Amino acid sequence: MINKQANARNSWKTSNRHEPGERLKDVIQSSGRSNIASQEKQLYFKEDPSSSSVSDEDDSLGGLDVVPGSFIVTRRNDIESFGISFGFDYEATQRQVVMFTANGDIWRPLASDITFILPSYIPLNLVERCGTEDVPVGSQLNARTEVLKRLRDLVRELESKYSHISRSVADVYARFKNKDPNAWGEVSVTEVARMIEDNPRYPTIYAVHRHLMNYPLHFVARTPYLITQTFDIRPQNEVRELEKVLAWKRMNDGRILSFVEKAKPIIAETARRLEASALEPPSETPVSPIWNEDDQTIIDFLRMSIRQTRSNQADPYLISRSAIMRLLDPSAPTIDDASVARMLTNLGVFPPWQDLIVIQSTLDIEPEVDSKSERTAKKDKIVERSLAFSPAPNTPLGPEDFYPSDPLEAVRHDFGQLPVFVIDDPNAQELDDGLSIERIPSEPGSYWVHAHIANPTATLPPTHSFAIDAMKQGTTQYLLHHTMPLFPGSLMHHPQVGWSLGAQKGKPSRVLTFSAKIDSSGELVDYQVRAGVINNIHVVSYQSVDKLLGYDMEQLGVIRRPFGGPAPKAAAEPSGLSEAEKGDIKLLHQVSQTLQQWWLRNHTVRPFQVSSRVSVGAFPPGTMTPTLQYRQFQGFPEFKEYVVEGDSSGKGSSMMVAEIMKLAGRVGSRFALKHNVPFIRRTGEGPLFYSPAHREAMMAARRPSGVIGDHEVASNVAAMYPADYSLEPGAHHHIGAIEGEGYSRVTSPLRRALDLVSHWQLQSALLGHSKPTFDVDWMDRFRISFARLEKTRGMAGQYHEAFWQSMFLKRWFSGELRGDGFVPSNPEAVYDGFLLDRGKRSSIGGMFVFRVCVPHLGVRGPVWGVNNDSGRPQPGSMIRVRLKEVILGIKPKVDFEFVEFA
Repeated sequence: MINKQANARNSWKTSNRHEPGERLKDVIQSSGRSNIASQEKQLYFKEDPSSSSVSDEDDSLGGLDVVPGSFIVTRRNDIESFGISFGFDYEATQRQVVMFTANGDIWRPLASDITFILPSYIPLNLVERCGTEDVPVGSQLNARTEVLKRLRDLVRELESKYSHISRSVADVYARFKNKDPNAWGEVSVTEVARMIEDNPRYPTIYAVHRHLMNYPLHFVARTPYLITQTFDIRPQNEVRELEKVLAWKRMNDGRILSFVEKAKPIIAETARRLEASALEPPSETPVSPIWNEDDQTIIDFLRMSIRQTRSNQADPYLISRSAIMRLLDPSAPTIDDASVARMLTNLGVFPPWQDLIVIQSTLDIEPEVDSKSERTAKKDKIVERSLAFSPAPNTPLGPEDFYPSDPLEAVRHDFGQLPVFVIDDPNAQELDDGLSIERIPSEPGSYWVHAHIANPTATLPPTHSFAIDAMKQGTTQYLLHHTMPLFPGSLMHHPQVGWSLGAQKGKPSRVLTFSAKIDSSGELVDYQVRAGVINNIHVVSYQSVDKLLGYDMEQLGVIRRPFGGPAPKAAAEPSGLSEAEKGDIKLLHQVSQTLQQWWLRNHTVRPFQVSSRVSVGAFPPGTMTPTLQYRQFQGFPEFKEYVVEGDSSGKGSSMMVAEIMKLAGRVGSRFALKHNVPFIRRTGEGPLFYSPAHREAMMAARRPSGVIGDHEVASNVAAMYPADYSLEPGAHHHIGAIEGEGYSRVTSPLRRALDLVSHWQLQSALLGHSKPTFDVDWMDRFRISFARLEKTRGMAGQYHEAFWQSMFLKRWFSGELRGDGFVPSNPEAVYDGFLLDRGKRSSIGGMFVFRVCVPHLGVRGPVWGVNNDSGRPQPGSMIRVRLKEVILGIKPKVDFEFVEFA
């Protein structure tokens, strides 16, 4: 029925006749008057009941400007829609495109739904006459009729081109797949389009884009797709296995039924054993293999189906996965990642503590610490060879050659015995920044504040394999149970050449120092960037510095433990510091507060989200790395803590470090601008308030550090613009960088590839080179690639943290939590929450589902069953909720149940 209606509604696409104006007016008027959305529109906008507690919609357009009048193509829930952009609208801080569709109605998809743009297709003066409301008024109808005519002409052209390219692109997979049958490949839309035309025009580019998007068996759109216009190509072996299982399912092959019959008793026995041993320590008992080759093919199919997907492309695993799962468990209410992971646990493939994020092949993460890791051993060997051989001066450097000597040695400033404070967590491995301060006797109230940053580019040229690997990885990946560093630990902590500050025992550390002169009002009045050496390094923890400054974050309520747990170790002041050095730390904190006051005078508000974190004990080695054979697990690791963290941005050591690092980023951008060095900056606009009254209300409500909470954002702010990367020195509201100054990433070269690139650029300026290390074109390409890598790594980290937070809540909720001192499970506990949006109609029962933040738990999630006789509740409304369900999928989710309005 849906297809028949859709075909009738879209029959104009295949017609060569131009439609009369009166007919187009009728289309527009009937679309605007109808109170019932088309079934196509309902399917496009349906709320996914498995939506994660972590939002992965990328609102950033990466510098692309979707100007009104642009032709756009959007995709969601496997539905493609064509339209003209009439501008942007905002709903609970989400940016929506006001899109006039080829069916004559107004849609408001998310900016992240856009997959194709043809800028300024319709003249701006015509678009401005169309209006943006759902129903046109007066002359708006005539303007929209003209737009619809042009839009449909374009769509017919694109449809025609798409229907004629199939032969030209039939061998794309065979041509571009990775030669390694187990490795992913990549291909851009432009590369494929050039197979058809030397200089492809937009119809060909669109047709190729659509072809690749429609073949998810081979091609997976790379996020953020609108910017990258690139597809990852599935490994050959994965495609073969996928096709094999799809064929078995289609042919009702007996191998699937044979596997199901063998699996059912194992599933039942494993479930009983895991339930009985839930409060025991984790363990694995060796057992004999039971799965044959065909069984393992099905198991691997299920395992690989647990992957991050986006709503703009179909999932080739979905239908066959559901069919197999229904055979294994006919009573399962829903089939999703969480239920498949639970099934693989009951099949003995996953341990009950399996982290689903670390086994994603596209992330290239080692699932756990492995002392025998081939990757680690290979990098350690490169470290040995690179240190053993020193190339001759002025000779080309090979992929394992470090610089023969420090390029900046002749211009390094020796900071003598100036105390430098490296403040970090006690277990931090990458110590890449230190702080110091100098008084200016002739100018009371003014100070030189220094950010001393580890300087790996003193050793590492951009031609080294470590540099190339770092730029491919993007950032360090932090996990609860281990870390995937940007550089090997054997190099960062080497006693002779280690890059981590203080690693070279008894020797000074080489740094790039970003110095800012701050006056009594918090104004940045002068700056310097110098290569330096620091000698008097003090490594101290955040907690010890807070103690020195008189802050107890637990007593202040910044850190809370809503479930109890082991008592935290009491912090002590930093040891080994003189009174003068302690005075320097206090003075740094004072100057940081002055910087915050300057920000408050010149800016509005920043958003703040209460968050939570957990720590978990050890599990048996090797168990986090799945195999395709049956393994017998029992028990579960012990949780160490569940901590909810509030706003500490206005006080203490973390605020102090953050303010000075932001200052360093502004100084780095200024220096690069002065020396005409191509540089990547981070830019971001301030919030867009609903009205001047909302702005004033938030200015009055903001905390001393300028932040406002989730519920205040939801009810007063139309949009919080995402930050973007740019080569221009634009403003960054949240940081405090002004237009023409810019803010750059320069403070973390040991864990972020962008900062490493920034250091090479600054190094060329410090040496007075006429050409920078990288030209403008290279930097612009790296800007795009790094933004993608950072987003991917960042989302993986958020999902990883959310997975373990959700795991804690699920086991506490079910009374299966291991750990000392935690409060007993109370499924009936009621919590205060704040609505974050106006709700969306769910595909389940047609009920509205809202997003809610629950500060007591430090989590967000959907809340079900909200009702209000006087109408739909507004964002920011306070309600009371209880935990409903915790779903441990690739995108973990904590569901809440509505209790009452507060």
